[in-house]
Amino acid sequence: MKYVHTNCYNYINEDCSKEAHKKMGLNWDKTIQCVNESFSNANWGDERTKNDMIDNEIKYWKKYGSGIYPSIVVNNRTYRGQLESLAVFNAICSGFENAPDMCLSTLGAYKPDFLTQAKNGIKGSVIVAIVLAMIFLNIIVIYCYRRYSRREMQNEM
Repeated sequence: MKYVHTNCYNYINEDCSKEAHKKMGLNWDKTIQCVNESFSNANWGDERTKNDMIDNEIKYWKKYGSGIYPSIVVNNRTYRGQLESLAVFNAICSGFENAPDMCLSTLGAYKPDFLTQAKNGIKGSVIVAIVLAMIFLNIIVIYCYRRYSRREMQNEM
């Protein structure tokens, strides 16, 4: 392909294609045979001629919305993201309501105990104990500050 793009510039014709085939060591006759077999009749310059391979690709594009290669379809939707193994694996795993063990172990679905407790909520008695502890702590701080203030005032006199 590099030869074709560098030597044929903005046009690709039969002569240039033959030269590219020769340069790349490809069989021109096999390529022409493949092209001819993809059309519904041998007269592929005719408007009424259908190309089954192209028609199948067009149907695929309409169904999945994918016109970029390479592309991946996950759950009948074209995956749009990085084509890296872990990213694609994550996309596949996200399609499960209850992910299989393979997904959980690979993607690291570790849930510490405090997250489980947070779902259940904090008990009312714990909240009351925290509020009482804060009130008691404030009383101690105020008492210490008043005592300190009194000593300072007595020292000034």
